[in-house]
Amino acid sequence: LLALGGDDSSTDYKGGWTCGAGTGFRWPMGGFESYIKFGFRYGFTVRVEDNYYYYDDINGSPFPTEYTYHSNFYRLEMKWGFKF
Repeated sequence: LLALGGDDSSTDYKGGWTCGAGTGFRWPMGGFESYIKFGFRYGFTVRVEDNYYYYDDINGSPFPTEYTYHSNFYRLEMKWGFKF
């Protein structure tokens, strides 16, 4: 997966990967072919954020704390189309 990122400069998007499996049907109709596909897709992305809400007790100044977020997504897919 290609992570485009956001407007926040304290976030680093690492991207990730995806894989899928499925089956489909196709049938010819005259000069073109129609198809329908069903499948399941899994994806994984990573982003790292800096958090400045923690303060040093001695100096009272903020210091960055890094958090790593892993996101998983599960998707059922259906595609319908034509080939000429």
